[in-house]
Amino acid sequence: MRTPSTGTKPFFTKPASCPYYAIACSLDPATHAPYDECCVSRNGLAVLAQNYTFGLSYADPGGWTAPAVVADIGPRFTLHGLWPNGCDGAFNASDAGCDAARSCADIAALLRNTTGRFGYLQALLAREWRAGDGDNNWLWTHEWTKHGTCAESFQPRCLESPAEPRADLLGFLAAAVALFIRLDVMKAFRAAGVAPS
Repeated sequence: MRTPSTGTKPFFTKPASCPYYAIACSLDPATHAPYDECCVSRNGLAVLAQNYTFGLSYADPGGWTAPAVVADIGPRFTLHGLWPNGCDGAFNASDAGCDAARSCADIAALLRNTTGRFGYLQALLAREWRAGDGDNNWLWTHEWTKHGTCAESFQPRCLESPAEPRADLLGFLAAAVALFIRLDVMKAFRAAGVAPS
């Protein structure tokens, strides 16, 4: 998968662990064993969750939208998250995620200090992965901790060596936003003559 702004691959898995015929939610027909999770995550299904906040307004103090933020986002979808689900459709219900050691309390700060292969991410996420209340850091941190740490294919052991610090987290964010851009819901709606409201 190529990132929209740099043309470079955002992450690399170990190619030897992944036969070309690997399919999620199945056993390797050659060995009758599960694929290595660096190849195919055991949470083999994924939900690409998106938000359409335009026109929403929640006045209660715990509301998840702020009128100024919603107006700035405008009438379009934004990324909410990429959720690895089990092959039965179930997903991790714990906000603690699947690997507490890989959580990150301040992804916005991490992105501000990220250069090189993932240097483009901060601006891209600020545009495409928006929290309706304006607290993008909370949203990114929550999505990584609850869902990203459950994507086994992004474990540090699965990444190219030597991987830069937090390449697991940054690779997951890069993959999620690249998938969101590639699967453009608004473009599909426009082509079908549908105008979300």
